[in-house]
Amino acid sequence: MLTGELNVEICAGGTYDFNGTILDQMGVYTYNTTNSEGCDSIVTLNLSIAPVLTETIFAEICLGGSYNFNGDILNTAGTYTYNTSNASGCDSIVTLSLTVNPILTNTINASICQGGTYEFDGQSISAAGTYSAEFTTPSGCDSLVILNLTVNPPLSSTVNATICQGGWYEFFGQTITTAGTYSHDLTTPAGCDSIVYLVLQVDAILTSAKDQEICLGASFDFYGQILTQAGTYSHLLTTAQGCDSLITLTLTVIPYLEETINVEICTGSEYDFNGQIITNPGTYTATIASVEGCDSIVTLILTTTPTLTEQVEVEICQGGTYNFHGQIVSS
Repeated sequence: MLTGELNVEICAGGTYDFNGTILDQMGVYTYNTTNSEGCDSIVTLNLSIAPVLTETIFAEICLGGSYNFNGDILNTAGTYTYNTSNASGCDSIVTLSLTVNPILTNTINASICQGGTYEFDGQSISAAGTYSAEFTTPSGCDSLVILNLTVNPPLSSTVNATICQGGWYEFFGQTITTAGTYSHDLTTPAGCDSIVYLVLQVDAILTSAKDQEICLGASFDFYGQILTQAGTYSHLLTTAQGCDSLITLTLTVIPYLEETINVEICTGSEYDFNGQIITNPGTYTATIASVEGCDSIVTLILTTTPTLTEQVEVEICQGGTYNFHGQIVSS
């Protein structure tokens, strides 16, 4: 018996005619036949299927560049396919995943202290502004770095403070008692210099004097102290700033004023004494308020002068005249 073996490969999706039988599945097939001498003959078919070959290519280009994919010039990111035949004559699919890398832009915001420098692309920069530099990425594309540089000036602040005379002010560990301007250097969180100025004012003890008069027997309230005696008194107050203030009072007590008036009137006349009409001689008193508002006692001693009579004897010659208080008398 004769035997024969066939090894056949077809493409995926294709068929093979094995002695009239159409095969599309891989496997081992046999066929019995009779040769020309009339003997049996067995043919064995080993059928295999070549799969569709696929290949994926990952490629990157820079923005503005291009990629040649089997003759197609590509400059847009995306997925592209190309069908071809392999050595067995079967289909082969090549897939291209194309990435377009943009121009990378990186912004750096930096600050330096006044008088300092910033190293950027080998350049020492000391002035505020915007700077740029071009670099090349590992993929060979352009990269743009932008620097925004700020220059921080020395910071300064002023503290205005007031203390009372004899007091003190703590200024960064320094005890200050004298008025003036002081300064202290600090460092900001950014590492720059900062100056704090203190303008210190020292308030003196305030003094004021007050003169007051009261009548004898009256009193004066001096911050809760009832005074009746003449003298000098003082009281300590606190100002709005918390400092001492000294008030001195000079108190004068005005005594009763006494005055005596001697008045003489003619008999039958009258005298007005503080609104009282007096006609008779005697001693009278009246209480009158002075300019300061205190009592004043006035004593009046009133006397009356009686009517005087006098007789004058005069002789004149017959035919003569006499002047009697302006009256020409001849009889």
